[in-house]
Amino acid sequence: MATTIVGMRIVLSNGTVIDTSEDPAMRPDILKVARVGLGALGIVVRVTVRTVPAFKLRRTATPFRLSELMPTIPTLY
Repeated sequence: MATTIVGMRIVLSNGTVIDTSEDPAMRPDILKVARVGLGALGIVVRVTVRTVPAFKLRRTATPFRLSELMPTIPTLY
């Protein structure tokens, strides 16, 4: 889950606001630390998460007789 975080806004205890992301100009070193210790550096007020497009799965069920299926299953012993 941590690797899906690509950006954060953190408020430090002294009130300083830090914006960090994977962009080299946006202090990616702080992002790496903040990913694994959410809240350890300060209060996380914004998180940007990398997402993937929605997708559909299709399942095909094919009935078999038990006598046909048993020879294809490896034995456990």
